[in-house]
Amino acid sequence: MMLLGTLLCCPDLVLATTFYAQSCSQTNIQTAIDSSSNGDTVIVPAGTCTSATAITLNQGATLQGAGKDLSLLSLSASGSVIVLDGTDGELPRITGFTIDGVSETYGIYVQGDCKTFRIDNIKFTGTAGAIKTDGYTYGVIDSCTFINAGAEQIDVADGGDGSNAWSYDIDDILGTANAVYIEDCYFESDAEGNGNAIDSNVGARWVFRYNEVTGTNDGLLMPIENHGYCMQSNHGTRSIEVYENTFTIDYTDYNPVMKIRGGDGVIYDNNVFGTFDWIQLNNYRSWNEGCAGGLCSDNEGYPCQDQTTELYIWDNYAPSRPDSLLPISVYDGGDCREHIQEDRDFFLEEKSGYTPYTYPHPLRGDGNGNGQEAGDGSMLKMRRRQYN
Repeated sequence: MMLLGTLLCCPDLVLATTFYAQSCSQTNIQTAIDSSSNGDTVIVPAGTCTSATAITLNQGATLQGAGKDLSLLSLSASGSVIVLDGTDGELPRITGFTIDGVSETYGIYVQGDCKTFRIDNIKFTGTAGAIKTDGYTYGVIDSCTFINAGAEQIDVADGGDGSNAWSYDIDDILGTANAVYIEDCYFESDAEGNGNAIDSNVGARWVFRYNEVTGTNDGLLMPIENHGYCMQSNHGTRSIEVYENTFTIDYTDYNPVMKIRGGDGVIYDNNVFGTFDWIQLNNYRSWNEGCAGGLCSDNEGYPCQDQTTELYIWDNYAPSRPDSLLPISVYDGGDCREHIQEDRDFFLEEKSGYTPYTYPHPLRGDGNGNGQEAGDGSMLKMRRRQYN
């Protein structure tokens, strides 16, 4: 008994089908997915399964496990446990799994040009990396748990439109759906070798909001990091929005909570507790000869390609600081301070005209924005009221 016809109660009375995988094995899940179409749902039962090949979701269906810690998936070889290869106009969703112990690459790898994916209620443990998006793809990652989930727990590796990302005015990007959204997630690291909650490059656009990030010992490097134009790619991150998050980091090392190497955006209303209580702005081409194209000062001068020129930072709370505000520094190396200057490239003030995108993200719920399953950030807001 693999399939069950179900009538979706929606205005156009679309007939959708629910398929039941016989087990959590890759073979059984893939068989059910291959039988499904856009709008269908594939249900995976509880169980623990390890496979040598990836599960591929290549249409706008929902892949639904029995829940965190109930449907456990892992991979015995290098690669990804699940590959989401979506197309623009589809509504793919992956929900209700634990993904454990992927030795290489990522638990979920998102590729293609889908602008409406959702990944939610997934627990990632012991992975080399949890989620990677690679291509002209946008969507939402919400209500997920990341426990020692790799050097780059979320990697927005490619914004898809490359150099075109820099042809758009930043005001036309911020506060829109055209980004990868990470919201209402929990990150915890206490194992050496775990790195960033998020990292990015190649024209990436992302929003990190209403999340909680914790780290002890030396398990986490910089929770928030992005790449500029340097060795890894011929383009840097285009835009970031970081707001309404709580970071609690207790390490012996002393690193910034955020290391911003390029791109523009907004950082505001975050709570930062512990030792990682500052933001560093850095432009590698100001000082690193190993960057593609060499040193910016030897080539084009100011501004360096893809460097920060419109970053607004305000109202970030750090109780260990005398004024309770999170300080910002510019890397003291090469010509970095020549290329990144306050009141020209970054501004310690609210960005005029900026409005954040709808929260919760409209894709949360059934994929059409109906019956949303979302937190309201009340825990983070309560903490802010407590300390402000």
